[in-house]
Amino acid sequence: MLIAWIAVLVYAFPGYMNYDVGQQLIEIREGPVTDFHPPLMGGYWRVLEVFVCGPFPMLLLQTSLFAWGLYSLLRSRLDKRTSAWTSAALLLFPPILTPMAMIWKDAQMSAFLVAGTALVLKRPTWARAAGVALFVIASGVRFNGGAALPLLCLVGAATWTSRGRLAALGIALALTLGAIASARVVNDALTEKPGHTWYRTTAIMDIVGTICFAPPLSDAEILELLDGIELKQTTAIQRAFCERYPAGKGVIGNPPWYAYSELFAFHPTKIDRQARMRAWRTLILKYPQAYLHHRMTISMDLLGVAHARVWEPVGQDFAGSEDQLRAIHHDHFHSWLQRHAGDAFRWLVEHTPLYRVFVYAVLCIVFFAWAVWKRDMLVLALTGSGLLYELSLAIGVNAPDFRYSHWLITCTCVSAVLIVIARRDERRAARETAAPPRSPDLGSR
Repeated sequence: MLIAWIAVLVYAFPGYMNYDVGQQLIEIREGPVTDFHPPLMGGYWRVLEVFVCGPFPMLLLQTSLFAWGLYSLLRSRLDKRTSAWTSAALLLFPPILTPMAMIWKDAQMSAFLVAGTALVLKRPTWARAAGVALFVIASGVRFNGGAALPLLCLVGAATWTSRGRLAALGIALALTLGAIASARVVNDALTEKPGHTWYRTTAIMDIVGTICFAPPLSDAEILELLDGIELKQTTAIQRAFCERYPAGKGVIGNPPWYAYSELFAFHPTKIDRQARMRAWRTLILKYPQAYLHHRMTISMDLLGVAHARVWEPVGQDFAGSEDQLRAIHHDHFHSWLQRHAGDAFRWLVEHTPLYRVFVYAVLCIVFFAWAVWKRDMLVLALTGSGLLYELSLAIGVNAPDFRYSHWLITCTCVSAVLIVIARRDERRAARETAAPPRSPDLGSR
């Protein structure tokens, strides 16, 4: 486990960052703190920066928690040595490793969820309390992190009480809602300036996509639907929306994602935000099939179906631009090992199905059905958590980032290992049952 963990650190050192993470670090240092990035994540990153500047402390945090969580989960079914070998292999599995090398909120969430699940299944009260605390943090570092919690809380509650299913369901519901609410309170308390993220991203993405898939509409009809929204183009609006709509077109960058936002004000006023909310509701109610078509198109891109290509399956940037590097005083270059490892991972992306998210989604559904049939609560909780989280992305996602599916992939891989273990134990028990009884050795008398 130690060797595998060090290998991850050597590949990822000092922690890769794309443009969004670079901006988050600048915001942490210079302020004001907005909710465009998770304020909770920025809060503990700011504390870690007191000791070591840059992304390396965050890399240590997410990789160590994730590695320990994998080992502890497998330890509930395996001996120490086998658990260590298996968790090390999972940690080095490319679709799990490459997002974990980036200082992303998605990698942080996966680490908190894995370690939190391992802790809530333990007996000591302090471990269970620590697990719940990690669930709160996981819910706070992603806007939809709470979607991963219900079944994880249920499996924890089932080990805490013997009063029956209703009691376990009640505890799980209280834990889930409590974690989500607590994370919301902390994020609100740490926010210094609202970023209005939903209005600037998902809302206008849904407006553009729904109008694009709606029946032909005149400019007058669209302007009536979007009354109050500041538009930078008021002629041939539906055509402009469809030309800039990126989903379902197969190639990233043609057209560029977020090009549709060029038609809207980048910093909407309060009146504009209210109009966007009103238009969003009106369009969904008036053209539900167009809205579902739009959401399905984005979801297919996210899953990597057909010719869709997900974003940044292998990210190895140290920041988003030279200006960012200078702003955060971050000067690094890739080692020989990092360059060649990155090339190998990108080859896997292009020539194998390892980075096709729909493969893991299908397997996760199969594993979930197996868990229901066998009544395996741990596999049921993991697969159900991964599927619920992925379904929540179908509602709110606005880009096909590979990192969004990291939790689904992790749950699927861990569940696969647990199922193999269960099948092995079943076969071993069947052989022992079918074996004829041994006759006594009378000659030894």
